[in-house]
Amino acid sequence: MKRNKPKLSPNPRAVIGNNHPPESPVAKKLNGIERSIITYQGLYNDGLRSGVVEALRVADEIRQGGPGAWASFRHEPRWGDTPPPSPGFKKLRLYTLRWIFGVTGEAAKNASFYYRAVQVLVDEGVELDDMQEQLKDRTLKDLAKTRASLNRQKRKSSVKGPAHEKSDQKTLALSKNKVTPPKRFDGSIQAEFVGNTQCLLGMETGRDIVLHGRILAVGKSFVVQVRNAAPDSKAAG
Repeated sequence: MKRNKPKLSPNPRAVIGNNHPPESPVAKKLNGIERSIITYQGLYNDGLRSGVVEALRVADEIRQGGPGAWASFRHEPRWGDTPPPSPGFKKLRLYTLRWIFGVTGEAAKNASFYYRAVQVLVDEGVELDDMQEQLKDRTLKDLAKTRASLNRQKRKSSVKGPAHEKSDQKTLALSKNKVTPPKRFDGSIQAEFVGNTQCLLGMETGRDIVLHGRILAVGKSFVVQVRNAAPDSKAAG
């Protein structure tokens, strides 16, 4: 399969001559890895798997060196016009793989393919000393498919998450704002009219009114004292 045979782009620092500065320790290691796998025969080749794991070791060394080591790595002549972005420190392993397989085009895509594969093992906590055997048993291709599937699930959950959360919050708000209807009073009311209640005498049956007064007694017989009565201006006429 074409995808399984990455094209290695020329490395301007692989051959040291009078016109080239000395290789840095990191460049020397990565260039050595590149040369060791440049003649590999296929996806399942031990040399390829070994080279991938050794590139990860170099990434860990750069990480241990902190921001200074990362800055030096980004400014290596190997990158030409396409250096790793400054925030790329989080994907350091990807860029050491790109160094040995190629920094642009199809070769860079193949480096990303290998990166997705090894990230599955990294997330599972597999140590570098055991990774080559794991790559042989589970294959880079299958691991890359697993990683791609996990990424899709993660993207779906990130899209659904906020919507479900808003829905739950809306349901909770509605339940909090829900008004429980009062229990119906089953009994009699005795009203004692005092004050300005003359307007009640001229009202027609079925008219809504507003009463203001005081409760005098509560029980089966409800006693209220009505001090003021008026038509309900808000009621539909």
